[in-house]
Amino acid sequence: MSQDYLWRGGQKIILQKEPEFFTTIIPDSHTYQEVASIEGIKDLQQVHNQIYKVQIDESQRDEAMSQIRSQSVRGICHHAYFPLNDRTTRYYLTEEIIVRFDPGTPVRRIEQLLETHSLTFVQQFGHDHTYLFRL
Repeated sequence: MSQDYLWRGGQKIILQKEPEFFTTIIPDSHTYQEVASIEGIKDLQQVHNQIYKVQIDESQRDEAMSQIRSQSVRGICHHAYFPLNDRTTRYYLTEEIIVRFDPGTPVRRIEQLLETHSLTFVQQFGHDHTYLFRL
């Protein structure tokens, strides 16, 4: 059985899908109305620009996400996760990741990583070999 996980600070964190929350991108008021009318949605909260946190009845989560991704809505949504046995922390994963390389990592090696994983450079943070990439 495969496990969902992420690496944070050099530690592997085992994740579980949050049963009552997910995020979605809502670009306009028409899409907002479509999403808000989906059965089981309890709350829509804007968290950043066009990104909304959705609280939903857990029995309706997967169906609601399917409806948002359907041909009629053509939306984007992502599961929310929490660390195994820690319901106080919630992760909203997106299509962007922050990567820090060891000092002295050759530029060619970084470029190979981008190519291999189809990553797009977004920005560099300072001079400490930390970068933001888009998947």
